[in-house]
Amino acid sequence: MACGTGKTLTALEIAECAATENGGSAKILFTAPSISVLEQTLQERTAQTR
Repeated sequence: MACGTGKTLTALEIAECAATENGGSAKILFTAPSISVLEQTLQERTAQTR
């Protein structure tokens, strides 16, 4: 997917759906090609849960 198309939010939504389908918790393996992508994901997740 191209930049700005919502990859991070899509991944977070998939993880939330997996947790919901498994009684509120699930083990999710998140891999990222760089620390900056990991940081972006953590920032998006934090912003979404506020």
